[in-house]
Amino acid sequence: ETSSRMKTDADFLSSLEDSVSNRLLSSGEEDYSSIVNAELARLNDFRNASFYDETVSEAAAKYIGGIDKQKEALGKTEVYSEFQLLWDEGAIMRYEALGALNEALGFMDGNADFEASYILGLDDLNRRHEAMLAIEADIVAQTQEYIEASSPDGGYSFSFTLMNNTDYAFESVFEFDMLREDGTIIESVQTMVSPQPHSPYTVTAYVSDNSWVNFNYNNWYNNIYV
Repeated sequence: ETSSRMKTDADFLSSLEDSVSNRLLSSGEEDYSSIVNAELARLNDFRNASFYDETVSEAAAKYIGGIDKQKEALGKTEVYSEFQLLWDEGAIMRYEALGALNEALGFMDGNADFEASYILGLDDLNRRHEAMLAIEADIVAQTQEYIEASSPDGGYSFSFTLMNNTDYAFESVFEFDMLREDGTIIESVQTMVSPQPHSPYTVTAYVSDNSWVNFNYNNWYNNIYV
C-alpha cells in the first residue's frame, strides 16, 4: 500500500509538471475554457487519489479545487467582474499549492518561468485580488443605491457620479443594456472610467435611441494599480 501511494505521488507530480508547463506556454491566450479543460484532463484522475505525502495530498486537493473554481468562473457571463474575481480566487489556490510543493519538495526548481509566474507572482496576485474586492464592493453599493433611487425616462445620455472610496486607482469599463418597457434590449453601450483613489468620478453613457425606459449594467476591470 505504501509503495502504491508513493507511486501515486510521483505520478501526480509528473502530471502536474506537464500541466503547469503547458499552461505556461498558453499564457496570454484568451481561450480560458481550453486552458482549464486541458488541466482537468491531466489531473482529474487524482481528484480522489490516496497519496503518501501529506504535502502532496493537500496541494493536489487545493490545486484541483482552484481549477474547479476557474471552471465555475467561466459560467459568470452576465457580470464580467464576477468572472474576474472568481478566476483570481482559483488562481490564488493554484499558486499556493504550487508554492507549498516548491518549498517542501523543490517542485520545478530551476524553471525560471515557473518561479517568476507562480512563486514570485503570488504576492502580486493577492494584492490585485484584495484591491478588486474593495473596488467592486464600493461600486456595487453605490450603483445599487443610484438605481433604486432613480426613475429612468429615456434620453440620449445619462450619467451618475460615484466616489472611489478605496486606496486604489483603476480603469473600469461599464457596459449598459438599454431596455424597452418589456425588458428587451434596444442597444448596448460602453464607457470607461479611470478614477483616482478617494476621488469622485462620473460614469456617462451616450445612446442613439432615446426610447429606453430602464437599463442593466455590467462592469469589468482593465487595470488595477496596486
